[in-house]
Amino acid sequence: EMCIRDRWYQRRVRGLPIDSMPLVLNPADPWLVPDICDSGTLSSGSQEDVAFDCESPTTIVAPPRSVPFTPTPRAVLGVIQIGTDLVMDSEGALLVAQIPGVMIRFAKIKLEREKICHQTYLEAYEKGNINTAVDSLSLPAGFVTHWGVACTSLSFELGRERLQSCFAEGAKSTDMWRGVLAALGALKLPRKKLAMLVPYIQEVGYKNARLLAMQGYEVTAFMSLNMERDIQASAIEPAFLAECAEVLAHKDVDAVFIGCSALRCCTPGYIQELEAKTGLPVITSTQAFLWHMLREAGIEDKLDGYGELFQL
Repeated sequence: EMCIRDRWYQRRVRGLPIDSMPLVLNPADPWLVPDICDSGTLSSGSQEDVAFDCESPTTIVAPPRSVPFTPTPRAVLGVIQIGTDLVMDSEGALLVAQIPGVMIRFAKIKLEREKICHQTYLEAYEKGNINTAVDSLSLPAGFVTHWGVACTSLSFELGRERLQSCFAEGAKSTDMWRGVLAALGALKLPRKKLAMLVPYIQEVGYKNARLLAMQGYEVTAFMSLNMERDIQASAIEPAFLAECAEVLAHKDVDAVFIGCSALRCCTPGYIQELEAKTGLPVITSTQAFLWHMLREAGIEDKLDGYGELFQL
């Protein structure tokens, strides 16, 4: 059974006459008052001002003008993140909210365990969990314009080929590790000497450093905080991360790289203040990832507070 409201709208949309329309009352519908009508019919009236023949009439009012819609977004970023990520939702949204006409959407990859390691990521990939996360943002169709996988260690552990296979053919996609490399390249560091701060267990941290070396960078100062789980990394005080970066900055390097999106180090003003203290460019995983996605999407807006990178 339909309530009065639903039947009226159905007839109006179809262009059917609304006078003398029989009522079908649905007692469970909270929109109706118990004694809404005695007559069992709608009173006569125009489509712009229809009143029920009731003791307390309800008037359906037409909108004051045609419904306005906001312009189509300049870009829509579809961020696929691991389920244990507690930071990207807030830091990513804060950054993108400062860029007019750009939207960001998030989907989570289900993990079977919390430990940050190759096996955790491989299992999620083989079970199709990354594909499932991507599919969850497939509607509205074509709404997401650029895709990105947001986890530094997952990106370099699984590699570009595996991750690209999770997206539809022709989809524009990247990942956090590619974002980091693009950001470092954009800085044009004279000696390519880096200080590196990561929260990982040594096995994952050392692999990250080796991959940088394979790209021609020299990690001359390295600090790992030996955290096994994202929830531990995300609980680290941002002020402590800044202290660690300042220590590393004194080791004859060209830039400081803070790896892992679980670390809280991409809030407005944080990177800019850290660069002022260290006198060096600072790259963080989240900052580099979002910068890379935006630039690939053709969004060249500069942002204050997010370091030298976002002035490029």
